[in-house]
Amino acid sequence: MTIWQKLLMPAMTDAMLKGGLAEVGGPVVRAADVAGVRPAELVRAYGLGGEGLVFPEAPEYVDVLLFEQRPLMRFETPSDIGERPWPTYEAGFLRGPVRAPVWLLARTRVPSGSTIQRLHADGRTEQLAAFGSPAKGWTGATGYYPPLHIIGPRAKWRGHDLPADFLPNDQPGVELVWIGDDGVPEGFEQIRPMIHRRLAPFGECDEIFEVVVTASHRGVPVRVLQQAGDEALLLLENPSWSQVEKLQPGPVEPGYFELTAPSVELESVRSVANVWAPEP
Repeated sequence: MTIWQKLLMPAMTDAMLKGGLAEVGGPVVRAADVAGVRPAELVRAYGLGGEGLVFPEAPEYVDVLLFEQRPLMRFETPSDIGERPWPTYEAGFLRGPVRAPVWLLARTRVPSGSTIQRLHADGRTEQLAAFGSPAKGWTGATGYYPPLHIIGPRAKWRGHDLPADFLPNDQPGVELVWIGDDGVPEGFEQIRPMIHRRLAPFGECDEIFEVVVTASHRGVPVRVLQQAGDEALLLLENPSWSQVEKLQPGPVEPGYFELTAPSVELESVRSVANVWAPEP
């Protein structure tokens, strides 16, 4: 099983540790390819260290997310998308002394068993938090956010469409999450207030899949992350600078932005279900 590493922006670490955010996407590398790389070399390799950039030239530490590759994750090699005011890794590798291959991971839910590690300049590694599961959330974090966004695995189970997560350590099953206290099916265990879960073998599920919803907002391609009431949370991935100026979204990390917009303003809405086919 491949272990991946995601360099976390400081705001992303805060969102995970304080708000319980459990999502990952954007540039990632294989952890083995950057083992032992110190913070200063790592931020230089990403093109994000120095005056006016995300990190100082020689940070005392950086935080990374370590996670296992799971079914339904979608990786792409970077391509030349034209000039952008942030690194795009169009050559397919990090920069400078760390010539590690880099992939772009489509936004998904953090898988169970993932950890947030703090890499110190003196070579020490400190674990800040561990992700138990979508129902349990982060151990070591002060907040929790339920799996409400339209990302990550889902399962059709006895007529219900539920957030799901593949069990770690190659266990043949999924965690199913029921949000709310009304109509909780038999066999679900309460983990948190209004959060219940069931560990189900694959054979109990009619289908395991991920839904990807895309649309156009004011002529700009977006991915729909959540729809609540009359508003939608939207993601822009490596847009042009003119598109950023047009929509004025908030930055998540270099090249990735989010904004909330009225659902009625979305056009060309398209929903695709990527279905997991288990190996015989």
